[in-house]
Amino acid sequence: MLKDKFISSLVYVGGFEDIEKHQDFMLASSGLNNVSEQVYKLESESDENPENSLQARIQAIIQSVRSLQSGIQISKDNETKPSLIFSIQSVLSFDVLLEPTSDLSQLAGQLVVIMNIRGAKLSDLVCELTRCCLLGMNDQDRQEVLRWDAFTLLKLHKLVDRIVHEYKGKDVEGSVYRGLDQLLQYSALLDMTDAKCNANTFDLFVKSFPSELVTENESKLLISGRAEQLKEKQQFEIKGSKFSESRDVTMTLKADSTLHTIIRTFENTSMEQHEFENLLSVMFHIVKGSSFDLLLSAAASNGALTSLVTKLLLFNKGCQESMGESNKVAQNRAALFDVTFLMLVHVVQCFSVSVLPPEIQDGFFPRWARLCMTEPGHVKPLEAFKQLGGEESLVDGLLQQMMQGEIRTQVIKWNLVCASLHDVMKEILLGVEMETINSETYNRLILQLCSKLCCFPLCISCFRLILQLCSKLCCFPICISSWLISSAHFGAGEDEMSRRSIISTLEKFINSPGGEDTDTRPFYSKRNTMMVNILKKMKREMGEKILPEDNAGKSGLSVWFDKVWDGIWENQVLSISSTKEIARLHTTGGTHWFVHVLVEKITSQVYSHDVQRCTEMVFSMLHIDLAGNTLSLLLYLLPSILTGVSNKDVLCYPAGRALAKLTVSCLAALLTSKPCSPYSGKRKLRMGELDDLCNNQTQPVKLRKLTASESIQVAADGSLTQEQLIHQAHVGLFTLLRGVALESTLSPKLEFVSCILEECVQVGGEESLLLLNPLSLDLVQHLIKLQPNRFSVEVILRLFDPNLPQGRRNAVSALCLHRNIRAKNVSES
Repeated sequence: MLKDKFISSLVYVGGFEDIEKHQDFMLASSGLNNVSEQVYKLESESDENPENSLQARIQAIIQSVRSLQSGIQISKDNETKPSLIFSIQSVLSFDVLLEPTSDLSQLAGQLVVIMNIRGAKLSDLVCELTRCCLLGMNDQDRQEVLRWDAFTLLKLHKLVDRIVHEYKGKDVEGSVYRGLDQLLQYSALLDMTDAKCNANTFDLFVKSFPSELVTENESKLLISGRAEQLKEKQQFEIKGSKFSESRDVTMTLKADSTLHTIIRTFENTSMEQHEFENLLSVMFHIVKGSSFDLLLSAAASNGALTSLVTKLLLFNKGCQESMGESNKVAQNRAALFDVTFLMLVHVVQCFSVSVLPPEIQDGFFPRWARLCMTEPGHVKPLEAFKQLGGEESLVDGLLQQMMQGEIRTQVIKWNLVCASLHDVMKEILLGVEMETINSETYNRLILQLCSKLCCFPLCISCFRLILQLCSKLCCFPICISSWLISSAHFGAGEDEMSRRSIISTLEKFINSPGGEDTDTRPFYSKRNTMMVNILKKMKREMGEKILPEDNAGKSGLSVWFDKVWDGIWENQVLSISSTKEIARLHTTGGTHWFVHVLVEKITSQVYSHDVQRCTEMVFSMLHIDLAGNTLSLLLYLLPSILTGVSNKDVLCYPAGRALAKLTVSCLAALLTSKPCSPYSGKRKLRMGELDDLCNNQTQPVKLRKLTASESIQVAADGSLTQEQLIHQAHVGLFTLLRGVALESTLSPKLEFVSCILEECVQVGGEESLLLLNPLSLDLVQHLIKLQPNRFSVEVILRLFDPNLPQGRRNAVSALCLHRNIRAKNVSES
């Protein structure tokens, strides 16, 4: 009986139907242990082969009976699975580079879900996570690589700790040790990282793990294992490439400890006039060399970035107004306003404007940064500059002061000056255009305009003027730069600036030599260097024209994506630059386009191992906005393919099964994880966008039509939560599959439906039951009638939830139909 899979399956389902009888059955089977011991005593003196003995056969029966508790095991495919690194590397890269200030809750949840649906071990996940970090630390980007350093040394152990607490498996104890021990097999990668970082990196991040994850003895074993590898290679002097620069990664650890000292110093510093000079000295030590980037990376990893930004905003606001003080104090105040302004701009360029505390709304910088500042990949609208609060009387006063030959530094409000700069520049340009200001007067006015702070210089065509620009401070050019770049992108008619002229001006200003420090210009050279670096990043927004939103623009965007993809496919992982490009492409093209081009990359592969690897990489990259991309996949791409709108060749093997696996993986990741936010293009009206995504006029099959019978409670304003939208899309997918499978002939569409069901079963565990919850019995019966040999008994048994009465009835009906049809075919043959 136990050898018959059909009867075993019925017994398994019956155990859920009558729990008491099932317990009696299991209790009776446990008595076989006593029988086995008695048989062993009788056979102990016999010469019978132990493998063929009665006791061995009884033990096999006992094992078969016990296996009924978990059902018949599904035989796994013998194909070699791609490495787990392809499934997680993009997700980790998105969090490290695009969300460096995250609390790791979303990342840990996503990684645990990926591990579960891929059937990986916790030790394998720890190994591949650390391997991803080492690959990131070997990137060629000199500045952004510091984020990987800080994450690996300061944040990786926190991520692993979250994963261990969320993981519900049985192999938790010792998994972190086993994972780090597996990493030692990548000795070449460790050697390359050591040469790049001038340190024993394995030793550093092993010591960062607390004793709850890696015990002291385990830590000693890991460090000694790495020491043995290095001892064998002592005869070879490992050096970095002469074409790449090495760095001291231990500086990240020093920056972590220094950061707390700096914040305590800021907390004990007031905005009194006598504190300005000391505060300027502290600021100079922070920004010299690469110290500021190290501090920012460390602050983002240890959670101190908000405190640091808050203090800088406080200092910037506190010194923005000069009221009746000595000339020296006024100059120090202006310099402090300048350096804090530049530091805050640099922070926003690194982490986006979201790094500014939302509770801080007052002050010039938060308002200017949110409304007007040109961020990487985000140029603000030109109309926003009108909301800065510039005063016409101040514009006239500044123009009058410039005509008289000097802008005063005493009794002045720098915040109002910065808010009015674009209007001052507009008046000057208008005067030049109307020929009311001659060339000589224009040059003199520009020189006067930029002789105080460094926020102006982006509209000067004369190289001589650029050399004299910002002779005292360095924040005005940044304000004017943002205005000019916004004018180039959003200006129209007479207000639109020449892109070529602006780029030429930027290049001349960037290449101009900086000034020297003087008593009237404290720490000017470093401030000028910071300004130049900021303008270089702003200039990138002028490098390429914004692609139009028509068909030609989409094809041009696809060409751009192809170039990025070629580099990703060659390296097999996302680099720092490709991560940012993918985020920018996703924001520019939208979810529909993004999903479409990624699926095209899967279908363009020829060999099975390339298809598998590409599928895992695409699945990982879709996590940049998992909810939006999955909805686009379920509601746009799949319906267009299954209803005959798009190319049906994508359903053929091996691309068809890969697409089914991608669909199931994305859906399982959403259903089993908490609501997740996108890593790029975050907006306030997120739920409105998702709702529009689900019921847009361009959608091939309307979601409300697919789920018309579903009763879902909505909010008072008619909006749905992300979970409700995913639920509707989930039900809509199986409704669509049911309609597609009604065909009576075998086709790629029918095979795709079968692949979807098989992939859902392959996920295993509670995830499978959750995925297959909307599955109807008539769809399964229809597929069995068309292809009785397509599904095994093991697969059919797991298509329905045995914990529910209806699920048990459906499972028995499908099993009986499958057995009867196969028996009839055998008798007829």
